Amino acid sequence: MSNINLMIRRYSLIIFTIILFGCDTPPPETKEAVAPVKAIQYQVIKPQTILQHRKLSGYISSVNQSKLSFKVQGQLTQIYVEVGDSVTEGQPIAAIDATPFQHKLAQAKAELASANAGFKERSENYQRQQKIFKKQLINKNSMDKAQADFDQAQSLVLLAQAKVSLSQRDLKNTVLRAPFNGVITQRKVAQFEEINIRQVIMEIQDPNQLEVNFLVPSSLVDALKQTDAVSIDIPSAKVRKQLARINKIGIKTEIRGAYPFSAKLAKSNDQIHSGMAADIFIKITHQRLGVILPESAVVMAPNGDEHVYLYDDKTQQVFPRKVSTSLLNANQLLISSGLNAQDIVCTTGAEFLRKGQHVTLYQAKY
Repeated sequence: MSNINLMIRRYSLIIFTIILFGCDTPPPETKEAVAPVKAIQYQVIKPQTILQHRKLSGYISSVNQSKLSFKVQGQLTQIYVEVGDSVTEGQPIAAIDATPFQHKLAQAKAELASANAGFKERSENYQRQQKIFKKQLINKNSMDKAQADFDQAQSLVLLAQAKVSLSQRDLKNTVLRAPFNGVITQRKVAQFEEINIRQVIMEIQDPNQLEVNFLVPSSLVDALKQTDAVSIDIPSAKVRKQLARINKIGIKTEIRGAYPFSAKLAKSNDQIHSGMAADIFIKITHQRLGVILPESAVVMAPNGDEHVYLYDDKTQQVFPRKVSTSLLNANQLLISSGLNAQDIVCTTGAEFLRKGQHVTLYQAKY
């Protein structure tokens, strides 16, 4: 029994000793885990030249086109050309009865002959009166009358000469001539019609000098100037990419506040005719910040504001900045405000960033 008690005491002592020394031994040290610094993909905001293509609608017309009319009135007796005829500058187009104008010219010439005869008579009388007056053989009243008769005769000559000139001009204007090389596109009268002054007889166009007329929205007017190149498609003529240069810019708005423009075709084409519909393609270049970002660069704040995270290269931290966006396509956003040139924007994983977080810029390894 005593041996059993002795063994119990020994084992108890051993256990006590183990517990005692075990309590004095300090626990092993544990190191706090340090999160690795995140590397972000990024984009540096830089000014870019943005090229935009715009399609407008218009129609073809001739640069040189004219409505032909007589400067005198009378009966139309001759029509020398028909619609579709090609004519050269100065070629007769039509004529009205010249008989009344020939009579008028003959009358004017007769009046001029009479005026010249009267002037000759009064001129000779005036010279005689001057000689007599110098000898003091006539009084001043007689001299003054001779002077007045001479002046009146001279005026009648000038008036008669003017009538002859007008009559000659009117007779010449009884024939209507082509003002330039072109094609007759319309005829609006019939032979033997009574024609009034400035009544349109025919229309003429130059088919070798064509232009396209179109309207430009006010938002684009300042981006275009004379001599700028545009590309023209004319579906009905199966013509594509015809070069034209802007030659006319209107200063008064027309439909819906748009401004009238014209662009002259660089070369002629037998397939293109006045009146055809055309599509006009214009290129507009302007400077702006290249703020097109992937959708993953923008996060939504609890209040509904949109933010991107910018990188501060001095502190190597990121911080949010409010931006305004619009959807460009399924994967990209157009940033309209909030960013400046040289800003460094995180482009992926923005939802996992927080203000003041230390990051590095991702450098691709090749």
